[in-house]
Amino acid sequence: MGEGIGRSTYVLESEMNEVGLGPNRESMDGTSLGSLLMPRSIAVIGASPSPGKAGNALMNALACFPGEVYPVHPTATEVLGRRCFPSVLEISRSIDLAMLAIGASDIAPVLKQCGAAGVRAAVVFAGGFAETESGGDLQREIAEIARENGIRLLGPNTSGFVSPGDGLYATFAASAAQLHSGPVSIVARSGGVNLAASFMISNAGIGVRFGVGLGNSADIDAAEILEFLGEDEATKAIGLHLEGIANGRSLYETITRVTARKPVVALKVGRADIGGFAKSHTGALLGDFELARAALTQAGAIVVDSLEELVDALRVFSSCRLPPKERAGVGVITGQAGPGLIMADTLCSLGLSLPGFED
Repeated sequence: MGEGIGRSTYVLESEMNEVGLGPNRESMDGTSLGSLLMPRSIAVIGASPSPGKAGNALMNALACFPGEVYPVHPTATEVLGRRCFPSVLEISRSIDLAMLAIGASDIAPVLKQCGAAGVRAAVVFAGGFAETESGGDLQREIAEIARENGIRLLGPNTSGFVSPGDGLYATFAASAAQLHSGPVSIVARSGGVNLAASFMISNAGIGVRFGVGLGNSADIDAAEILEFLGEDEATKAIGLHLEGIANGRSLYETITRVTARKPVVALKVGRADIGGFAKSHTGALLGDFELARAALTQAGAIVVDSLEELVDALRVFSSCRLPPKERAGVGVITGQAGPGLIMADTLCSLGLSLPGFED
């Protein structure tokens, strides 16, 4: 199995890089993700005083953020009671994170300005990159600009991220402010899945530590977020949503390291042939589904088949994780024999043992 996994992850990685979707691995050896996920100051580029605009929704979402927020707009003087700056270059204070609520064609020049201003991380919400027929070159361009300027980049084509315990809702979804803080973190290729899973976790009474939508992963990918969460003491369990897998060997090795410390529950999409739809979503190529599941399991992840199963598993593993045993056993106590036999049959067919009870 080891040889097969290595060979297939190479194929998957090659496929992803061929269409410009592989993350910029060189940039991952530099700055920490703390400036992205735990910023002290945020610039909102494209902030707008007009309700209904994306930049206005983002400013509203940051109303609870306890740090500094600097709106950037070429003509407005004020947005939601905050002084507005015509350019990020006009902000004299240090900026950890820039949120770019602007169109795809404006991202590259603005990222260069962010680099000149010393911005450490950026979220690019806009679509129109490698998930489209003509956007691959533009995605490669902004990834290169980020690398050259030492900027860690989340996205493009992402719904952002949330950190309820820090009062940080870096997303256009106004309802995200209703999420409860808790011990479970979500890492999802899809921004929509990130928000859906975060709400399901919150509504289940568990609560969210971080919920991160990766989007196209031009720079930051699932492996690096997992590594960060593995070191985050407030994260007790991690939910992982995957579509295509770029840099499969890196992801495999990261999951192996992280699951030694805390549980990772993985939902891999791609059982059926929906490759064309997947590419139009985040530019992902789905790859070999069964091989990916086998690799995830071998790395130590708990692999599930639906968001509901993801939430159920995280509900259990966020509060209790038993030490592994060579032969897992489950005891069945039932008031009726028929249902008990069904449960016993299911458990045994999954390779679990049913130990006998002492007197």
